[in-house]
Amino acid sequence: MKIALICPYILSQPGGIRSHVFALQKEFGKNGHKAIVFGPRSRVPENYGSKVKLIGTGIPVNSLGTNATLSAAITPMAGWDLEKYKFDIIHFHQPFAPFLPAQLLLSSPGPNVATFHSYLEEEKIPSYGESYFSLTKNIIFPKLDKLIAVSDKAAGVFKRYTKRHFDIIPNGVDLSRFHPSVKPSHKFLDGKINVLYVGRLEKRKGVDYLIEAWGKLRKVKNIRLIIVGEGPMKEELHETVRERGLRNIVFEGAISEKVLPSYYAAADIFVAPATFGESFGIVLLEAMATGLPIVAFANDGYRNLLDNQKSYCLALNGDTKDFSNKLHTLLNDPDLRVTLGKWGRSEASKYSWDKIAGKVLQIYQSL
Repeated sequence: MKIALICPYILSQPGGIRSHVFALQKEFGKNGHKAIVFGPRSRVPENYGSKVKLIGTGIPVNSLGTNATLSAAITPMAGWDLEKYKFDIIHFHQPFAPFLPAQLLLSSPGPNVATFHSYLEEEKIPSYGESYFSLTKNIIFPKLDKLIAVSDKAAGVFKRYTKRHFDIIPNGVDLSRFHPSVKPSHKFLDGKINVLYVGRLEKRKGVDYLIEAWGKLRKVKNIRLIIVGEGPMKEELHETVRERGLRNIVFEGAISEKVLPSYYAAADIFVAPATFGESFGIVLLEAMATGLPIVAFANDGYRNLLDNQKSYCLALNGDTKDFSNKLHTLLNDPDLRVTLGKWGRSEASKYSWDKIAGKVLQIYQSL
């Protein structure tokens, strides 16, 4: 099959949806299919090779405490590339992201499939978001032949706008990259217990809550918090650490995808302090596949994955004392860390990208 994968977000910036799209492209290629990724241009030089086509322009924005992209094509004939390649399937990711997906759908020859990734509690959806959904739902849904969501929560956001069926196909993890045998980063092999955070430094991700919880562990010896990521809260978080005199916190900034597995491999515990807006959590799968126990806030998306181990893994949402207590338990119980790590590896195996891509291909073949 010839497959178009439409990503509305800037391809030069890391993100869960971008990772999802490129992982599908990789797996489809292994199965003998030709997949081309389409995404908006950014303001940095970009050269992704022949399997990626830039269409339209993306502008990074901050909305609801998270990083997003406004993307659009200047010409109303934005879908000419889709016609040109005579695709068998055109797969839109995050079709309600403004504005490029709607533009492309208007001229898309189809068949059209869409995956809905994000989850946002109804009360947190801003009025402009509701207005955009209401304005475009009668454009977007009639053009889509199949609807996929990465979780029931993600589907639930849009079931208010359509009565159609959603197939639930979750995010995946690359088990060839994330596993317990990966060589750990030598920077952190000094005998300390390493606690790892990976993600953007933005309000939605809750890193400020994490630092507050870490401050309650001052009496615990020989521990280190490693924070991987960039974002608009970077300076604020550095200042908080300085003001409170917190030690053993290392800000690593952005790191390459190539070395990321070595950071997981050097860690003993993974933390995910996001308080809202999570539909699933790819970083959780990466940590689980590596064999790490997890402490996370019990937002709706994380509960979906960690509920079986909630007494150890899930802290009351936004409660830094509960988060700190659960982290303290794991820091002091290496046997429990091993037990939870084994559970995580077994659970993550259900989400290997070859299995996830196979389910998506079944949807394509049904069309």
